[in-house]
Amino acid sequence: NKKGIDDYFKNVKILDDIFNDIKIGSKIDTELIDYLVNEIVTEVEENKNNLVQFLILGGENINNLSTNSINSAILATIIGREMKMLSFRLNQLTTGALLHDIGMLKLPEELLVKKSKLDENEYNQVKTHTIRGYNIILKELRYPEEVATIALHHQERWDGKGYPKQLKGEVIPLGARIVAVTEAYEAMVNKRAYRNQIIGYKAMKTILSDNGSHFDPKVVKSFINS
Repeated sequence: NKKGIDDYFKNVKILDDIFNDIKIGSKIDTELIDYLVNEIVTEVEENKNNLVQFLILGGENINNLSTNSINSAILATIIGREMKMLSFRLNQLTTGALLHDIGMLKLPEELLVKKSKLDENEYNQVKTHTIRGYNIILKELRYPEEVATIALHHQERWDGKGYPKQLKGEVIPLGARIVAVTEAYEAMVNKRAYRNQIIGYKAMKTILSDNGSHFDPKVVKSFINS
């Protein structure tokens, strides 16, 4: 579906511009973010199978924050629908998934492109992205708490060994539990600086074999079903 793919790239470009504005501290037009959310939700409703195929095959294999965020938002929307979320909750989920990593925009560039393993100090700096993202979403973009907590808690783990608050199990907000799965999947199918691409089905197998340490088993089940 050529139109679907063209729309996908147009949306990545819009998000790119939004992220650049956040990076330099310009005023953000949240109407554009809401437009993207609406586009993604509609596209998933009308064109889910094509999107799934596109993403399972690794998308366009471009690794940048905008592409990763759009992919995560598409996958989160697919899971949210599979879990029969009410439409306003689904909108909050898609928004949170789209913005979950914006705290990264406030980190030093050299941390994000570093190919070797991060040292402890660098890793601790990267870990602040969840709190930074939460603050941007809540205070600057003025989205509700339900959207901001997705950014805050998407690095929590089902077994309580994540960050920033070591929340465990169902105490972690559902949106954050969903984005934890989509982000992990997205990172596996798209090239990161430090790992070659793992293709979609293999990535799914990796997530399936998690056995309730990182991910909510219910979310994993919905992800696989969808």
